[in-house]
Amino acid sequence: MIDCVGYLVPGAVGHIEDGEPRMVYTPWSEDPMPFEKAAEIGTEKVIRDHSTVGLVVTTDGTVGDIPRENFIGAEKRVINELKTINKPFVVILNTQRPPAMETRQLAEALTHDYGVPVIPVNAFILNETEIRKVLGTLLLEFPTRSVSVNLPPWLMDLDESHPLRMAVLQNLVTAAKNAKIIGEVKSSFSQAVDEKNIASVAVSSIDYGTGNTVIEPILPEGTFFKVLSEESGFRIENERALFNLLKELSKSKGYYDRVAEALAQTEETGYGIVMPSIEDMQLEEPVIVKQPGGYGVKLRASAPSIQMVKTNIQTEVSPIVGSERQSEDIVKFLLKEFEEDPAKIWESNMFGKSLHELVNEGITAKLQHMPEEARTKLGETLEKIINEGSGGLICILL
Repeated sequence: MIDCVGYLVPGAVGHIEDGEPRMVYTPWSEDPMPFEKAAEIGTEKVIRDHSTVGLVVTTDGTVGDIPRENFIGAEKRVINELKTINKPFVVILNTQRPPAMETRQLAEALTHDYGVPVIPVNAFILNETEIRKVLGTLLLEFPTRSVSVNLPPWLMDLDESHPLRMAVLQNLVTAAKNAKIIGEVKSSFSQAVDEKNIASVAVSSIDYGTGNTVIEPILPEGTFFKVLSEESGFRIENERALFNLLKELSKSKGYYDRVAEALAQTEETGYGIVMPSIEDMQLEEPVIVKQPGGYGVKLRASAPSIQMVKTNIQTEVSPIVGSERQSEDIVKFLLKEFEEDPAKIWESNMFGKSLHELVNEGITAKLQHMPEEARTKLGETLEKIINEGSGGLICILL
């Protein structure tokens, strides 16, 4: 710790001898110089070259015989220099009456004017608790080097364009611009709070040695379930609803996993098979059979399998629109729509329905047109081919 003389204030003594400026020798000059000048140079050197933090000591005029107004000029000068070189510092307001209302009002006014903490203390009876308070306040003046944000992992799994993700990140980025020193972190990020996206912001940790801080935005209650409902399409209001839904989806996934490979085969080759599981197997009682040269045991088992066949369904939409000219106009319109946006052609309105609806109705009608008896016979035929190993098939459509 370096204690420097500081700047002389009107009314101070010791810098005049026999009516002349008191001359002193200094390490930075071979010739003697006035005490006042030496004090200023020494103070500036300590502030700029040798200190990492600063404690500016001023008074309210209750300490010594010099009135408060005599300190204001030197006080402003030191504070402005410390601000210019951007070093952490606080102001100590030395007073005989720290708890007095007028003292606290003065400290608050100086804090507002200078933009730095002003702490009223009685330096003559300063104790450990007050020293810790001063140093703790000084630590809050250290610069903020980084702010890490603990966001809910699910929030970052949302699309970058999701409104909630964008709003939360934008609020935090805007607030971070004001957190220049550690003491401003909490107040700055409290400005990120809004009714819709961020309920509060907690400061999880502060490393005063490095200037690194960690914050955690708290989202409004129910936000997780609201977003989960929107993203999934299911109504999920609480943990119980989520738990029950996961149970149902787990069963559905188990079934889908059985058919997933067959679906992929169907897409790729046009034919897929869902292999039976051990639970589907049905064993019949063993039967002793006579064979040439002895006896044997016949074991018979059966199991259902699902055969998937990919078929291309064709349909036509041929609306009667009137004259040949009108038909040509519709064709030109559809071709233009197709050139601009191929997907948009399905939205084209024809007789009160979109083209997609008309085509879909035609395909659905064909799919439902296959008689129940024909479906049954098709299944029986496939079963015979598989069980009897026949490679030939003659199909006659009536």
